[in-house]
Amino acid sequence: MAIAPYFTSEDSITFCQASEDFGMMRVSVLRSHRAVAKKRGSDTEAFEHPMLALAGRPKCVGLRGECDYSKLGADGLPIPGTWVGNNDVIIGRTGKQHEIGPDGELREVRRDRSVVLHCDPSEMQVVDKVLITENKDGSRLVRVTTRSTRRLQCGDKLSSRHGQKGTVGTMVRAEDMPFVMAGPNEGMRPDIIINLQCINGRMTIGKLLEMLHGALGVTQGEIQDATPFFNVSARWALEELMKEGYSDTYTMISGTTGEVFERPWFLGVCFYQRLKHHVLDKVAARARGVRAVLTRQPVDGRANNGGQKFGEMEFDALKASGAAHVLHDRSVLASDVFNTMICKNCGIMGEILCPTLGGLLEGDGYVCRACQAPNSGLEIQTTYCYSGLLVKELASMGIAIQHKVIK
Repeated sequence: MAIAPYFTSEDSITFCQASEDFGMMRVSVLRSHRAVAKKRGSDTEAFEHPMLALAGRPKCVGLRGECDYSKLGADGLPIPGTWVGNNDVIIGRTGKQHEIGPDGELREVRRDRSVVLHCDPSEMQVVDKVLITENKDGSRLVRVTTRSTRRLQCGDKLSSRHGQKGTVGTMVRAEDMPFVMAGPNEGMRPDIIINLQCINGRMTIGKLLEMLHGALGVTQGEIQDATPFFNVSARWALEELMKEGYSDTYTMISGTTGEVFERPWFLGVCFYQRLKHHVLDKVAARARGVRAVLTRQPVDGRANNGGQKFGEMEFDALKASGAAHVLHDRSVLASDVFNTMICKNCGIMGEILCPTLGGLLEGDGYVCRACQAPNSGLEIQTTYCYSGLLVKELASMGIAIQHKVIK
């Protein structure tokens, strides 16, 4: 790896694409999914295929049309080695309960209570292990482990053993990476380039020592002792490296322009590990979807199929910058925009009556229930949180909000 002011800044990392193609930082991610078949009186659950028609059993209701049940076996469990993806049912479970039918009779109903896999639509996982056991209450317990192989991509988090963590900012092809101009490592390209600024802020001096002793260990083919019982010295490591014909700094050539960099670079060998914070688990995008029942606003959170939350600090930032149209778009149009009527005479909202649909289209026929003024309706655009919640909640406490209409 190399430390230099190149491409990225602060804690961002430049990664060589060829190193990633050869398998560097490739990991297997294991996810565990569990389900319990509970027994609560007449309401009992069982692991079985919800769509399988069994003799003498009622048909299962509540099947989810957007989910795929084809990955399940006859016992409601997937076979190890099966490829599964987003919205695939991985544990089939039904609940038997008694309900009163339309004719007033008590009947037995099977309802679908399966476990559905939710992951990135572009990611495919394989069933790694299926475990069937019992919990302390005597109920059957099923645990399904899925495995997926993930390659490194921009946004993933890496760290050295000294806590010098950072995210991958760019993936550069091998032919575009800088390489060593001369010496024993002539033509060598680093796998990872971190910016010089991150050392000043984090003060991870142990990382520099590891790079020196790592390079010395690779050169001599010996394990370097960096324990407290050994006098770890950067000066000694540099002297030993120079005895082997290596330099403390390297002159680099740009892989894109072929020019020689004016400043020397610091190269060494350092252990890097991949952290569990993957961009595939955090990326979220949404156009339209689920809304909250009470406020009619879009829900937030990736698990709820929501979008990014536009909070008070974001609101203040747009307000301070004077971006009025962007503020109106985010907080009104893309949120809970709602058209309502107010009276131009008394300013009361929501108390307008329109006897006929023709009067509504032609703009006449409005009668205010509060002041009885005819043809006084004015349609305005506001938010549902204001007109549908705040105004009505205040009205329930005896507080009326009057709006002033400027003609």
